[in-house]
Amino acid sequence: MGIYKHTRTKLLFLFVTIFLVTLSIISYIRIDNLIHTSKLVNHTNVVKLNLRNTFSILLEMEANQRGYIITKDSSFLKPYFKNVAILEIGLVKIGLLTKDNASQQINTATLLSLVNKRKVYLQSIINEAGGQRITTERMLGGKALMDNVRQHISKMESEEDRLLEMRSRLLNKELFLTPILTFSLILSAIIILIATYFKIIKDLRVSDTLRSEIEKTNKELELKNKELEESEERFFKIFDNNPVALSFGELGNNKIVYANKLFYSYFGYSEEEVIGRTSEELKLVSDEENARLFPIIMSYLEDNRSLEELQALPPAETEQLLIKLRQKMFGAGFEVLYTRKNKETFFALVFYEIIAIGNKKFALTSYQDITDRKKTEKKIETQNEELVKINKELESFTYISSHDLQEPLRKIQVFSSQIAEKDQKNLSDKGKDLFKRIQDCAFKMQTLIQDLLTYSRTTASERKFENIDISTIILEVKEDLKDELLQKNASIETGKMCELKIIPFQFRQLIYNLISNSLKFSVEGRAPEIKIKSEMGKAESFNNKKLINGVKYCRISVADNGIGFESEYSERIFEVFQRLHRKTEYAGTGIGLAIVKKIVENHNGDITVESSPGKGSTFHIYIPVT
Repeated sequence: MGIYKHTRTKLLFLFVTIFLVTLSIISYIRIDNLIHTSKLVNHTNVVKLNLRNTFSILLEMEANQRGYIITKDSSFLKPYFKNVAILEIGLVKIGLLTKDNASQQINTATLLSLVNKRKVYLQSIINEAGGQRITTERMLGGKALMDNVRQHISKMESEEDRLLEMRSRLLNKELFLTPILTFSLILSAIIILIATYFKIIKDLRVSDTLRSEIEKTNKELELKNKELEESEERFFKIFDNNPVALSFGELGNNKIVYANKLFYSYFGYSEEEVIGRTSEELKLVSDEENARLFPIIMSYLEDNRSLEELQALPPAETEQLLIKLRQKMFGAGFEVLYTRKNKETFFALVFYEIIAIGNKKFALTSYQDITDRKKTEKKIETQNEELVKINKELESFTYISSHDLQEPLRKIQVFSSQIAEKDQKNLSDKGKDLFKRIQDCAFKMQTLIQDLLTYSRTTASERKFENIDISTIILEVKEDLKDELLQKNASIETGKMCELKIIPFQFRQLIYNLISNSLKFSVEGRAPEIKIKSEMGKAESFNNKKLINGVKYCRISVADNGIGFESEYSERIFEVFQRLHRKTEYAGTGIGLAIVKKIVENHNGDITVESSPGKGSTFHIYIPVT
């Protein structure tokens, strides 16, 4: 703002100076024109006066001649000859005065010729007067010459009158304009002087205000500097006593300029040994660890320069590479194996930030000892390997157990069927009822075992994902349930479905279980109506807090017009062996929806349900789009 004001003042001063100089120049030109025009007018008058004087002298010479002729008195010749000399001087003067006017120069030459003729004629009469009497005709000849002179002088005077009129007009114009311009110049100067006075007063006031503000700012700056010193003191106290090891390394030479107490404790060096040296000089990272880390770092940077080339880079370029590396790592940090002074090694998670102090850039690096975490990870890795082994054994056990359980059940079913068929007539009504119960229990047991096997395969099976249009799976399931759909007079309405990367056989089981559920829990006397639709959208567009913000999902909705249930059971129905109705009302094992939930989890998705008694249910399946 101050620079702008100074610039504006300078421009205003420049403008005023140019304005005054311009007015002065114009005024000078006008005054010069006035003087010049005045001289021209005077010059014209002088020419006219000289022309009249010339004619007067000729008349006087003519009078002197007559006096001499009449009286024969030679005293008349003295003024005559004196006038001759004056006449010649007058003619020369007229020639000089008219030298700036070409036409008058010609007229002057003619005048000189006529005057010379008249002068010669006068002289000849004087010469003749001494010996003989002058005739009247002879005298009249001189009159003709004198008339010619008079006419020519009148012509020259007319030319000078014309010039006088023109120059008088110019003179009047200059006499009118020059005072106005002079007055304008004086008035402008007075106005500018007054404006300058007020400007100076204003600037002095502004200067006083600025001085006060500067004093105030200086006091505030002193206070800020004091606060900054206190802040720096607090910072270094926090820095020194931070529970994380920290160091400052100057970009360019990579020398450590400051480190906190925990840093020295971690690495076993004293402050004197660390400050002014690089981590390479201190051998904080072994050559083997550098060889391991360097390719990883270069893969993040997508660069193929050598370590020596990177170390030789200027600070600005080093800063850009470090910023790029941090962005590529998404703030995950580096796991580095460091070496202490006593040659012991420990793992640390390293983070860094580029900061500016003064006109220098530094890398603020933090070192978090993760030795215990690495031990825990190793332990977890070992436990995971054992868990995988146990799961495989459990899977084998489940398969063998299920297979071995089904075999006796099949025999029970076969034997009971044979007895019921062959010995039907030998059985009492009670015996027949008991055999029927045996068959029903065996069938239910077999269904339960099959559902358990399905659930087990859903949990432990190999997960091979493929890009498949969900409508293809729905068509396959509709074909499998063709008889049940006809029997219930049910309809399935589908909209445009998503194409997703899924595990095909598991998703087929998911759709199969949901449609089977809709058919099973339909309202008696009401044809089941099942509507399946899908839509794409970001997590934020769906009313589900379990979804990850920013991730795109496909929501598949399966709605029916069945019996529905109370909303308080919307979580419970997905648990294994959970049933909302008695076994005598609706068949089933209570595993179907648990399998559905497990399949959705295998796809990193979520499932919710909306339901109301007598109004049906709507299952919403959210699968991330990859």
